[in-house]
Amino acid sequence: MCGINRAKLGPSGAIRAGSTSSLDEVEWEDWAPTVNLGYQKSKPKSEASLQRDQRMKLKEDKQKRHDCAETLLDLQIPDKQS
Repeated sequence: MCGINRAKLGPSGAIRAGSTSSLDEVEWEDWAPTVNLGYQKSKPKSEASLQRDQRMKLKEDKQKRHDCAETLLDLQIPDKQS
């Protein structure tokens, strides 16, 4: 059995299905590095994207302040319907 690691063989001599090679089994024919393949997790953000994110954050902050101010005003003004 050329090139087959005997530890990967089942009792009948067949290769166990679904078995993965460990990190140190670089001679195993199915071995492939899966860590740090040179890809970044995401593309660097463009200047326009960073500005858009900043505008959205400012808009969300402004909305939160507005909601808080509205709630405070509602608490200060007694309800005349009672």
